[in-house]
Amino acid sequence: MVGLRLKEGVQLQTLAQQAGMEGGREGGRAAQVVLACERAVERFISMGAVFLEREGGGEGGRARTRVVLTDPVGFLLSNEIIAEIFAAVETLFEGWEEEEEG
Repeated sequence: MVGLRLKEGVQLQTLAQQAGMEGGREGGRAAQVVLACERAVERFISMGAVFLEREGGGEGGRARTRVVLTDPVGFLLSNEIIAEIFAAVETLFEGWEEEEEG
């Protein structure tokens, strides 16, 4: 997540993989992680603090999403943005734990 503070930003699919969400059922969960992160930054996009950069996706390939902070607004709000992303992902994980227990 520290990569978000770099001008290149961070690729959401990479975050999902680092959280252990890759193949099989986890592959579907990886997509949920990406979507939750995108939703978590929506209000920051409208503030001009963040933008989403789509990469790839042509010829049947999957598009990859990179979250990039703007300068200076995004960098000034970086702690709040990162906290929103973590909260969104934590909510997903808690839901999955409840599913597995129930």
